[in-house]
Amino acid sequence: NHIPLDKWSRRFFTSLETLHVYNKNDEHFEEETFHKRVYHYEIQYSEEWAKKKENEEYKHVVLDEETAERLGTIPEGVTRIGANCLNSNVKITEIIMPKSVTSIGENAFRELYNLTRIVLSTNLKKISSWCFRDLESLKEITIPDSVTSIGGGFLQWCDKMTSMTM
Repeated sequence: NHIPLDKWSRRFFTSLETLHVYNKNDEHFEEETFHKRVYHYEIQYSEEWAKKKENEEYKHVVLDEETAERLGTIPEGVTRIGANCLNSNVKITEIIMPKSVTSIGENAFRELYNLTRIVLSTNLKKISSWCFRDLESLKEITIPDSVTSIGGGFLQWCDKMTSMTM
């Protein structure tokens, strides 16, 4: 269990080198210098990259629909692909997921009609419902051993699918 620090309790930890922040509303001690700051709360990719410093680490980085559309890719450092993230984009033909991704939200890759290849993260744990829905050109997919949860209909209406390896 973590102990949230405030200005009063901080005085008991004078040699603290790494600050772990578990809640966005917890004290961040911006005026102090730490060797490392680790943020355990969920943050949007665009927010995280805009303010990230060299000594900061974010454990729960979510890629949202707007940022994914602007970037056209899934950047390293993203841990969760948000719901409806890359929908209805006919330009996408291939997705190579970085190893940092551990979870895919509902409908994340819906209606990518020209997607022919997808390489999932080897650290992926959760595939939500309908996340690969209506992928008309996808023929095969390999689900990594790391996956422990798969939602219903995750490959719904992928009519050309001929091979799924688990």
